[in-house]
Parts: sequence; structure tokens; C-alpha cells
Amino acid sequence: MVYSMSISSDTEPPAATTSSEPTTATPPEPTRSPARHRAKKPSSGIRHSVELTLRISAMNDSTRALLATAIGCNSNAVVDLAVDTLLNESEARAVLTSVNDICRADPMESGILATVLASENKSLFKSAWKILVLLSNLTATAPAGSANAGLAFAKAAQLLDEPSRKAVARLLKDLSE
Repeated sequence: MVYSMSISSDTEPPAATTSSEPTTATPPEPTRSPARHRAKKPSSGIRHSVELTLRISAMNDSTRALLATAIGCNSNAVVDLAVDTLLNESEARAVLTSVNDICRADPMESGILATVLASENKSLFKSAWKILVLLSNLTATAPAGSANAGLAFAKAAQLLDEPSRKAVARLLKDLSE
């Protein structure tokens, strides 16, 4: 079977028009300079760095140790913590959020959250484990297997005392400001 198709044009293209009126060219729109495309002023990053350094310097030693553990820093010195926090701020918030969520959940949900964390995000789980080691009597190494590690984490998180839970929540709030 052969199909054929024909195209017919009912209209002709418009004819060129001539006019005795002078044409005025419209000026091109001005281009935006790169400076207008910046989302923030350069000073906002500096301001954030200074504010973070001041907040860290106002922290007590145990809160600095908690922050150092959350970001994986080996020093409690204010400048070292400030630099490492600026470089790893989102990771620190993720770790503290995970610990906070698991601590605040009911025991059943806590076990599920911790097991999922242990199986799906091992690096985040290791950092969260280090925080619980710092705050509780948890052993330095997690048990083998995601389920065992998650359940051990959840049990330790549920047994954390209220001041430790508040310290995690307060540090999380400080990093989110």
C-alpha cells in the first residue's frame, strides 16, 4: 500500500511592504552585569564564618567535643573547629539530626530508624555511632551486620540521659542558625 500526501498552500507569504516613513531602530536591551547575578554579597560568607567562630568559642568543652565528633575533627581548638565545621556543616547537621531523631523516637521506631541508617548510609552511621560512644557507655566499634548495629545503636540512644539529648538538640539548633 502506498500513501501519498500533498500539501497545498491557501495563503501566500506576505509581500514586502515599502513605506516612506523612516524606521527607527529599537535599542538593544542592556545586558545584566555579572555582579547582579550574585546571590549573596561576599561579606555574607565572612559574616557567617565570624558568627560561627564566636558561637564555637562560647561553647563549653563538652559541646566542643560533641561538635568535633560530629564533624570528624581531631581538635577542640576554636579555629580548627570553625574551619572544619564550615567545610562539613551539612554533614554535621545530618549526623546530629539522625542521632536526635533516633533518641526522640519511640523504642520500636528508634530500632527501625537506626537499622535503616546502618544499612543505607554507613558513613553517616559511623559518625552517629561515634557521637553515642562519646555520650554513653557504648563500645567503640559497632557490632557486625546492619541489623545488630542498628539495634545496638537504638538501645543506646534510648538510654541516653536527658542532658545528653538536650546537648545534641542544642548543638543541632546552633548549627542550623
